[in-house]
Amino acid sequence: MNTRIISLLFKIPEHNEIELDAENQEDILLNYYKENFSNYDVILSSIHKDEATRDHVHAVIDGLNKKTKKCDFVQSQYAYIKLKYELTYFPNLYSDCESNQVKIVGELLQQDFYEYANKKLKHNNIEFVKKEYESIQHKDLERDVIKNDTGKRIADREYNTANYLAKQKDKNYLENISLKKENKKLKEENLNLLSIIENLVKSTIDYAAEYAATAYQRALINFGNGYKKLLKINEFIADNARDEAINLQQTIKQKEIIKQEAMQIKKDFKPKV
Repeated sequence: MNTRIISLLFKIPEHNEIELDAENQEDILLNYYKENFSNYDVILSSIHKDEATRDHVHAVIDGLNKKTKKCDFVQSQYAYIKLKYELTYFPNLYSDCESNQVKIVGELLQQDFYEYANKKLKHNNIEFVKKEYESIQHKDLERDVIKNDTGKRIADREYNTANYLAKQKDKNYLENISLKKENKKLKEENLNLLSIIENLVKSTIDYAAEYAATAYQRALINFGNGYKKLLKINEFIADNARDEAINLQQTIKQKEIIKQEAMQIKKDFKPKV
């Protein structure tokens, strides 16, 4: 508890989805401690822009109380929270707190800082909120993971920049494979559709040619059915097939019949919205 050097880190958690430049972060952090813990000097503050996720701020506080001349920063922080949030049933000394009480104090310190930051950023329409967890067990598990990660060498930490970029690369690689598969599927579906359209156009023209040669009603009906199917796919393609069917006819009468048949089908046709 008698710590002389206290290291601080202000890094916006990912779940907040807030974009705030490091200079503003530094201003909020330093002013929070200046206003609430003015007996302790901030001896160093630095902005780090070395991570792929977000810029953040490091600060170092001198734990020597300028009034009491004791290294009592931790106890002073505890007393501040105990008084502000009326933790009357908590012990007087932080060192006497039980593990669950230590956890509560830590959460209240975070809440207090968030409330301070939100007041400072109110005009920016920015608000910090604590992360919501599915359960207490989930919350404890994630904190244990972060705690264990912090104890590792920087190169081995899950949350360092190199590992973050490596994971992003793997993620992008998998997404790229998925997109390639989807693209291949779409190409195959497109080729299949083109084949269907080509066959349908051919059969529609063939029926028109049959009508031109025989004037059979059956051939006219088959042409009409083909034209209707083409309309459902694409009006431009359907009308091209119609024009070709008209040009194939031997007489003016047959040309007019094909034209009227197509006009009636189009008139009755209701495209999907």
